[in-house]
Amino acid sequence: MEIIEMLIAPIATIAGLLVGSLSTYFSQSRMKEKELIRENEKEKQKILLDCLDVYNQILKLDGENILVSHLGGMFDSFKIETYKEKIRPILYSKFHLLNKDVADSVREMDNLIAEASYYEEFIDGQEQYLVSLYHKMIKAIEKHLESFRDTHI
Repeated sequence: MEIIEMLIAPIATIAGLLVGSLSTYFSQSRMKEKELIRENEKEKQKILLDCLDVYNQILKLDGENILVSHLGGMFDSFKIETYKEKIRPILYSKFHLLNKDVADSVREMDNLIAEASYYEEFIDGQEQYLVSLYHKMIKAIEKHLESFRDTHI
């Protein structure tokens, strides 16, 4: 009986230590997990704001520069140099952050411009298609900004 009484105190101490250690471990694990989730959300928010900043700059330049001129009838002219010098560098500064629909329009516009450059002119309605792609890109940017406003403001 004396041996059992002598063992009760050390066993209780060890059990208390184990319970305390386990509760500390699990509570710290939960805190670290919550902290990681918060950091992940902050990173997502930063990426979103960087993308929206690019979109804002593009809309600003679109308002300050005339890239599409109406020639009469169904024909428009696209100012490639203005696009290449002012718009395109901003789009590619954070191209990896752009929404897929915007990025796809940009790449397709680049392909048309490269082809026109190769042939030294637009062929069979390519310039009209380039104009429609530019308008499609601007509309997509406006849609993403509106979506942000609807969900965050």
